[in-house]
This record gives sequence, structure tokens and C-alpha cells, in this order.
Amino acid sequence: MSDKQLLEQIGKLMVTNNEQLLLAVDEKIKESAEQLKKELLLAIDTSQRDTIDALTDLMNTGYTNHEERIERVEEKLDLPPFKHSS
Repeated sequence: MSDKQLLEQIGKLMVTNNEQLLLAVDEKIKESAEQLKKELLLAIDTSQRDTIDALTDLMNTGYTNHEERIERVEEKLDLPPFKHSS
């Protein structure tokens, strides 16, 4: 086998080996990206649920405080309790 043929075979092996390595790296990147996407969606979902819970607590606390203030005002002014009509 001539030096030229030997170099051509070595070159083909290197290209084939590099292509296989690139395919393996590409597959790993796709797997990592998919996992990151799942983790991100879970984090977004958790964050949204936490925000909803926090806002619900805030609104409930505000409503409770408002009702307590109304009761105190009614007591101070000696007013009859207000009946909500539905």
C-alpha cells in the first residue's frame, strides 16, 4: 500500500470517527435540551401556582381586615350591623 493510499484511509477513518462523535454529542445536547425544557416548564408552573396562592392569601387578608374595620367603625358609631343583601 502506498503512502498516499494509507493517508487516504487514515483521513476517511478520521472523518468517520468525527462524524460519529458529532452525532453522539448532538444526541446528548438534544437530551439535555429536552430535560431543561421539562424542568423550565415545571418551574414556571410552580411559580404560577405560588403566585396564585400568594395573591389569594393577600386578597383574603385584605377582605378580612376590611370586615374587621367595618365592625370596629360600627361599634364606635353605635350603628346596627350592616346586612348584605344578595
